[in-house]
Amino acid sequence: MRNLLTLCFAALCLPVLTAAHAEPRIVGGRSATPGSMPWLVAVADAKPPAKPLYDRQFCGGALIADNWVLTAAHCVEGTRPESLQVVAQIYDLTKDSGQVSAVRRKIMHPNYNRFSMNADIALLELATPLDAIPIPVLQQNLALTGQWLSIAGWGSIDKAGNNYAEQLRETEVPIVSNATCQRAYGRLDKITGNMLCAGFKEGGRDSCQGDSGGPALVEINGRWLLAGVVSFGEGCARANYYGIYTRVSRFAAFLHEYVDFDGNRLADVNQDGRVNAADAIDKNQALQDEFDAWLEDCWKTRSDCGDVDGDKNIDWRDVLRRNQYMDGLWQAWTTEYWQPLRD
Repeated sequence: MRNLLTLCFAALCLPVLTAAHAEPRIVGGRSATPGSMPWLVAVADAKPPAKPLYDRQFCGGALIADNWVLTAAHCVEGTRPESLQVVAQIYDLTKDSGQVSAVRRKIMHPNYNRFSMNADIALLELATPLDAIPIPVLQQNLALTGQWLSIAGWGSIDKAGNNYAEQLRETEVPIVSNATCQRAYGRLDKITGNMLCAGFKEGGRDSCQGDSGGPALVEINGRWLLAGVVSFGEGCARANYYGIYTRVSRFAAFLHEYVDFDGNRLADVNQDGRVNAADAIDKNQALQDEFDAWLEDCWKTRSDCGDVDGDKNIDWRDVLRRNQYMDGLWQAWTTEYWQPLRD
């Protein structure tokens, strides 16, 4: 079954023939911890800038280098780079301003097929490098069946796809084999080796409309790695249908053609050529300085930027939430970059 959807970005509206289930797609999830996923970004319509981010965000993405975002090709098909905007370090779409960058270049995988959704992957080169922690990419084709896939986004939180989240949400779903996934979909879709399937047979948890392009992570040897990109599925969290993700490891060559993966640069904070305790001390101090600056400039002055939880009151709860956010940044940096590379 095929439906005609209309994708609108800025003043451009494109009719796109695509699968009825290929929805820009966290149902059955929970509120995420602020700062716990610094690599997760919102992909939004750049115009009009005065429009709230909540109304402009249409997909997610993963920061894989300070100037590169990985997302789904169907998210940016038919768009111009100048019509796109990437926002990092954001939790609440109605309140937070985050770090904003324009998009310099859009690179869709040349084998992307809008009908089969094969090779549903794209890169966005940012005009301004972001001061956020990228997520390492899983580049080996490992057997992942049975492992948990962690997904997050600002998409719809109900199966109907009508109730969009203001604050970032997350959940986990088990990875199933492609053969199991193919049996579930039957003739509806061809599940290729470039795809990864996850979910419960009985449904209940899934990515949904608005989550497309967002990161899907697996934990390998205590380290979180980007294994998938939210792609499509039959509705949201429906029984007998699994969510389908682009299998990132199958596109390692495509990513390396454009992206310089330099984890050592992120771990070596003091740039002395070594990754050791001195870098951890410097990183901790930098995060403390950032927190202190927020405390002085935002919270003590009762400025809007001091209302971290968006409840219209600036009080001790905002200090706790901001501290929680900074702790998330610290944990992410130590786990993903410092510990694996330290001397």
